Formats: sequence, C-alpha cells, structure tokens
Amino acid sequence: SISSTNTITNKRVTPRLTTQTGNVPTWNTDNCDVLNNTTITAAVNLGTNMTLGTHTEGDPLVVCMTADGAYAITFGSNFEASSTIALPTTTVTNLKLTVGFRFNSATSKFRCAGVS
Repeated sequence: SISSTNTITNKRVTPRLTTQTGNVPTWNTDNCDVLNNTTITAAVNLGTNMTLGTHTEGDPLVVCMTADGAYAITFGSNFEASSTIALPTTTVTNLKLTVGFRFNSATSKFRCAGVS
C-alpha cells in the first residue's frame, strides 16, 4: 500500500522533462525535473520566478542550455553556487551546457551540484 514502507527493486525513475526555446524559460518544479532549453540566441535569464512549484529538501533540477553563441547567463536569487562549484556565467557555442541543482531548504535556493 502507498502508506507503508516498500522496497522497490529494478525500477526506473523517469525524470519529468520540459523542453522550451528562447532565453527566458519558465517551468514548474512540481511537474519538471529537467528543463531542456534549446535554440538560445541571446543572453539567458533564469530569474527568481522561473522556478515555480513547491520545493522540498534535495529536490533535483537539471537545466540544459543549447545556444548558437556564447551568451551571458543570469541566475535569479533562488539559485546559489555551492562551496566548490560556481554557477556558469556563459553558454557554450553550439554545445549543450548542463547544470545540475539540488534544493537546499536551509537557504530556500537551488544549489549548484554540477556543471558539464
């Protein structure tokens, strides 16, 4: 039953994907774990109201950005660097930039967990 503790073996957790185009994406983390933002042609604004939804400790968020040039990335106040991983500042021309985050309930921000 759903209220009991169960062991799940050999099951896949499929991330919920949202694909958008443009430089000002919006998404709701209640129904999106991965944002695939394609066809970026200008500076990217990942502002404070871009991450709608109810966040809990450790919630994952992956933001993928593909741009036709090296454009500035602005992160809103609900994103933070970790003590060892800085937030990226520019997109990479014609390559997918992937940034992983985990929600930090102590600061109420998505903390950068990796950049590739």
